[in-house]
Amino acid sequence: MALKAWEPLVSLVDSETDRALLECAVAACFARDAAAAYDRLAPLLPSASKRKEVMWAVLARLPSAGPVVHADGRWAERLAPLSFRGSFAEAAERVLRHMGPGAMAARARAAPRKAMTPTRHEAILALAESYRPLGARIDALIAALRQHGYVFLNPEACRTPPVPLEAIEERIARLEGLCGRLPDSLIAFWIGVGGVSLRGNHPEWPWHGHADLAMPDQAAHVLTDPLEHLDGPTVLDELLLDHDPLEPCEELVFIADPLHKAGDSGDPEWGFTLPARSAEPRLSHPNEPTRSETLGKHIERALDWQGLPGFAALPDRPSAWLAKVAAAACVAL
Repeated sequence: MALKAWEPLVSLVDSETDRALLECAVAACFARDAAAAYDRLAPLLPSASKRKEVMWAVLARLPSAGPVVHADGRWAERLAPLSFRGSFAEAAERVLRHMGPGAMAARARAAPRKAMTPTRHEAILALAESYRPLGARIDALIAALRQHGYVFLNPEACRTPPVPLEAIEERIARLEGLCGRLPDSLIAFWIGVGGVSLRGNHPEWPWHGHADLAMPDQAAHVLTDPLEHLDGPTVLDELLLDHDPLEPCEELVFIADPLHKAGDSGDPEWGFTLPARSAEPRLSHPNEPTRSETLGKHIERALDWQGLPGFAALPDRPSAWLAKVAAAACVAL
């Protein structure tokens, strides 16, 4: 159909109140020029003085509007705040999900902020200060592991420095607006210690600690379960991007299990139940309901085994090598 034939229908957007005709008029706007549809329709979207019928018609049309419209970030930014409140919330949420990851990221940015109280702010800073000795132990351990031949899977990422609370507070507020309170202990670790990943291997071991570092004649890997905790900005950015707002956020999973750390597929990871009901809740694992520990105890237990707590369950562990690493780490401190 020639574009001129659409003109009478397009003009109905400004005046029509019949739902069916209005939907046809909105469809005509998209059909005439999908790239310019936002400019034509956005001024009519609901505000204190605009008609809600236009919004319903737009929501009905957007899922099938095509990649040109979905790539226009202005639609996602306009719909994102509406998806949290009011009569359009459920429909706007479905449309954003249909539009893809970019639209869902816009929704995460628009999530209601759950501001941190001054009392909690100070408590987290105090807890972070208590964690700083753990950071010093980790730094000394990394130096000792290198000294005694341990090969890190990713040498550049084995240690991530801590970040100020102010650098991640806004992202924490956004995520807590979606999922409820995060554990104070986890936030304190990010700002008092940072991040650590001890995934790796030793070339003289008759088995390997990580599949990607295995020698051709090595047997199946041993699950050394190296200490690993990603830094705050990385975890928060991934959670804000990946969280499905149509699903309940009941668990914060952020610690890989030993099989994952060895470069293989494994069981579900360790995490926290959300919302956190205390400042230092216990980590939980879906397949090990009777085993739990606080984040601080989890890290201390790993450090007691030179960052490789999987050796605790192995009778043929390299005890002499572990002793040498422990001694070197003490010297480095």
